[in-house]
Amino acid sequence: MLLTLLSGGMGFLALQDKEIIGLMAILAAVGAAIIFARPEVGILLFLASFFVTYGGFIPTEGRFTPNNILGVLFSVLLVVKIYQERNLSFLKDKVLQVFFVLVLFQHLFSSIVERELFNPFPQLDETSRMLHNLTTRFVFLIFFVNFIRTLRDVRLVLWTLFGIILMSAVSGVLNAFMGAGFGIGGYRAAADWGISAAGNANRLAFFCVFGIALIWHYKEAVRSRLFSLLFTAAVPGLAIGALLTASRSGLLNLFVLVTLLTTEGRFSLKRQLYLIFSVALIIFLASDFLSHTHLERLTNVVPLDSTVAKGTSSTEKRLTTVIQGWKIAAENPILGIGIGNFRWVRLQKFGTAGPPHNSYLLALTEGGIPLLVLYLLLFRLSMKNLLQAERESKDVETRLIARGLRIGLICFLFFSVFADFWFNIMTFILVGLAIVLKRLQEEELTGNFVLRANYQLARR
Repeated sequence: MLLTLLSGGMGFLALQDKEIIGLMAILAAVGAAIIFARPEVGILLFLASFFVTYGGFIPTEGRFTPNNILGVLFSVLLVVKIYQERNLSFLKDKVLQVFFVLVLFQHLFSSIVERELFNPFPQLDETSRMLHNLTTRFVFLIFFVNFIRTLRDVRLVLWTLFGIILMSAVSGVLNAFMGAGFGIGGYRAAADWGISAAGNANRLAFFCVFGIALIWHYKEAVRSRLFSLLFTAAVPGLAIGALLTASRSGLLNLFVLVTLLTTEGRFSLKRQLYLIFSVALIIFLASDFLSHTHLERLTNVVPLDSTVAKGTSSTEKRLTTVIQGWKIAAENPILGIGIGNFRWVRLQKFGTAGPPHNSYLLALTEGGIPLLVLYLLLFRLSMKNLLQAERESKDVETRLIARGLRIGLICFLFFSVFADFWFNIMTFILVGLAIVLKRLQEEELTGNFVLRANYQLARR
């Protein structure tokens, strides 16, 4: 019956030279049917839409964007789920409660601060955009924790992350080799397909390091020899990708990651030998792939006396930004200057605009001490959830995933010192996965733990 109606509608539109509209309508209807039957697939589409830049033929503004349509579908699904299960237990989760307070705080106090400040540079005001992003991504987090319910669902999320990270790394490496990357001469690896944020070399370096953290542990749970070999090769490959970005923060993050992998858990000769082999292979490959320009920038972590050294001006500008940011925070320690106002306030006070390149400083300047405390509490609770799943779960795969995410979260928090990154979708994914893994561990105790969902909303 549905196919008959769709075919009829397609025929009617074809007579009016609207075949493309009809095709899009059919694809939308099929997509909606799949999402209603398998909500976890819709979550993966949602997740990918936050990472990847749309093509020009897909609307990115207005009411009928892919995210808005997915949001409507999942709102309906969530209402149906709550009605069927008579269960609102997700509202009792401490992490979600803290996140809700954080979002509410941003909305309420930004409006208060907005009335007190006069913005002479309205073109630099990002308040509306950032509040919109924060709110929509928090709503996505609500959908995520409700429809990613099984270990199989978590596995699908991880494989999606693996795919887009590897895709971005390959794109970045190819661009670096062809001189089409980031910076003067295009020598720094930066992706032009895959993760849109990876078009920035420093962020590509983070995603490479984060990918290593996940793969390093998850490969132990992979039974397929083919994928095991793929993951084994991906570790040094992602490390080379991070080094080709010539990102000092990426290099430091790699050092943090190697330190964590070396010292964590019980001593394992096999793991230590593999780590030593990987580091040796990375050094060997780096000697061939990295140019003198890459090495000059990577080793210039502390500003040099020579102003011609690669990265010197970048480091000096960042230090200046930190000093100016602290001055702004000192003048507004309680409520801050309001979300999205850092650029124009900095321009007004110091004559230069630009982001703080520091998530902690951005939270402190735009939301004051209360906002920074809320963020730190959010990450502390997420780390606690991951530790609980890692230490107390009886399922090996759950423990390995939790361990990889815990290491990844540490790398994320370290990278946040060098980038304003807490509005990125990675924050919401890490928090969401921590909530889901903790719930899976607790379900083991009650006997409700399943590898795969055994329900369908449409049939209940």
